[in-house]
Amino acid sequence: MVRTIKDIPYGFCTYVVVLFLFASGLSAQEEGSSSSITVKYTYVADAFYLMDFVCEASDFPPNQMKEYRDFWEEHYGISEIDQAYIEKYRTIRKKHLKYYFKSETEEYPDNLFPKLEEAFNDPMAQAFFGAADFDQAFDALQIAADDLKELKAFYQHFGDKIKRLIGDSRAVLSPLIQKINDFLHQKIVLGHLEKIRVFYNSIPKEYTARIVWRPAKGGFEFRGCLYNGYLLIQISPEMVSRIETDFDAFMLYMSIIIHESTHGFSQNQPEEQKIRLTKRFLEGSGPLKDIPSKYPRTDVAFFLEEPLVQILSQALFFKAHYPELFDSEIAFYSRHPLVGQYLPLVEPYFNKGRAIDGNLALELGKAYKVLKEQKDNSREEKQS
Repeated sequence: MVRTIKDIPYGFCTYVVVLFLFASGLSAQEEGSSSSITVKYTYVADAFYLMDFVCEASDFPPNQMKEYRDFWEEHYGISEIDQAYIEKYRTIRKKHLKYYFKSETEEYPDNLFPKLEEAFNDPMAQAFFGAADFDQAFDALQIAADDLKELKAFYQHFGDKIKRLIGDSRAVLSPLIQKINDFLHQKIVLGHLEKIRVFYNSIPKEYTARIVWRPAKGGFEFRGCLYNGYLLIQISPEMVSRIETDFDAFMLYMSIIIHESTHGFSQNQPEEQKIRLTKRFLEGSGPLKDIPSKYPRTDVAFFLEEPLVQILSQALFFKAHYPELFDSEIAFYSRHPLVGQYLPLVEPYFNKGRAIDGNLALELGKAYKVLKEQKDNSREEKQS
């Protein structure tokens, strides 16, 4: 059986799953579970995400938006008229975007967890991702009449090209979406999500996903991120058929959806709890510094947020329900140097249904310090 999918080439495009969060009571999927994940497709979300990146008007990193712009120029070109519409769209978009993507490494030293989703504000994304069609999206937008008129003209101008590019994605994706939802609505998944929620002392969530198009070039990767209350995950067209038939590929993709949902639970912890846990962690860890490893460190999530999420969403899920995958090549958590240090500390809490507390945060900090000192000593020995 194939155990790795990292070398699969890109094809014509990639789909991105956009999962956005709603507070909820008991899940309709399983009595007794208070959180769930459901995947859906809407053309309006697809078109919005595509054109937001083609216009380089979103607040994602520039290198991601450039892929869309380059792909569009290669296939359609951009005329002077097109560019005029793009500039108008960009102006409207920035006017109603209240938060911009940036690293939190230095900005939030007292909080190693993601900010509360209420701290972000992107009403245009909310309108388009939450609508069933363009009419609903336009009705939901609370913007000036002139801006709304320009926005409608923008989508009318590019409408035929968008349709040719996206195609009948709903029909292509429907069998896969059904397979994904059947899996995500199982008792074992719903129960695992609830245990993650309890661990973080977070609020119940119903995650509703939107799959949208993405151009693809230069190799295969899964990429996910938490943005403005949304979770984004990519998948290439080649992977549609493979995920439907290859168990390992399917389980990797499912674990990544659970992984990004776990970031949502972490984000929605009480803010006071995040600061208190961070303080206890730093008491044990001392000053934070990079630990050389194959796993890239991009921001403060490296030290606590990311290893915790990898443990809760994938390591403990596989260990409990799919042990044959626990040490397989699809277990991406094996690349993070802190997962092995933290797992024995987190597992008893999780299995007993206990929430993370100051004692666990302190022990995690100490575990980080031990590994950091080991790496420092090893580096000194090599230099001497």
